[in-house]
Order: sequence, then structure tokens, then C-alpha cells
Amino acid sequence: AAGKRPEALNLVEQLAAAAPGRFGFALPIARILAALGEADQAFAWLTRACDERAPFVIWLRVDPTFDVLRPDPRFAQVLRDMNLPS
Repeated sequence: AAGKRPEALNLVEQLAAAAPGRFGFALPIARILAALGEADQAFAWLTRACDERAPFVIWLRVDPTFDVLRPDPRFAQVLRDMNLPS
């Protein structure tokens, strides 16, 4: 979002490499990918964050980072899966 796409993608790669077997990496990765407009990948990581029951996922409904994903029907489905009102 700040115009540093290569740096952001590099950060995603680093976080994704560290993520297997670790808790808490999925939501930050989803945030970065959402900001980059990579909706498919963002939803994959967002779903993983929900499956992991990442603590800050409860703020998904109001987190402005995910505003770009809100029009996508998958966003409403994620909220339903978490029993949050859309």
C-alpha cells in the first residue's frame, strides 16, 4: 500500500517460510496480501488465521486493513464461519 511492493512480497515470503508449525503468522500475511490487492492469497491466509483461532481475528469485521476484501462474497463467508455478523 505504501508503494513498496517488492519489499512487501519479500516480507510475505519470509513470514510464510517461518509459518509452518508456528502460531500467529497467518493474519499478518493476510493483511499484507490484502493491502497488495492479492485477494485470493489473502483469503487463503485469512482462512488459515481463522482456523488457527488467531486472537486478533475477532477484529476482522472492523479492521480497516481488510476493507479491500469486504465487497468479495468470500469475506462475508469468513465472517459467517466465525459466527460474526456481516
